[in-house]
Amino acid sequence: MCLEIIDGKPDMANGMGFKVFAKRDDGELIPALFGKDKICPMNIWLNEKKYRAIKNVQPFGYGWYIFLNLDSAKDWLLRPCEVIRKVLYRKAFISGRLSKWSHEDEKVVIAKEILILSDSRE
Repeated sequence: MCLEIIDGKPDMANGMGFKVFAKRDDGELIPALFGKDKICPMNIWLNEKKYRAIKNVQPFGYGWYIFLNLDSAKDWLLRPCEVIRKVLYRKAFISGRLSKWSHEDEKVVIAKEILILSDSRE
């Protein structure tokens, strides 16, 4: 996953959004694309550094991709094992869109830390 259109700094460095995860057979959440050997527990802050799985750095840096719109997150559910969870994010440093065909309201922020809310079953 990579931003095709970069809008610059996000309106808010901290906020709430939606994250796509994969769900293992035992019910644990793991990253949907990279770092699938690392469980993502709920209700604690997760720093992206612990979950890095690729070496090449994006031109804008590493981080968690957070959708600001639930419908946009749903568009990125690619496999039956994937789920969406509501997250709090902090230290967001860039915003943009994943595709040049994305609508203006399909914003994504990249943040350094997330907290998966336990009561979120989107």
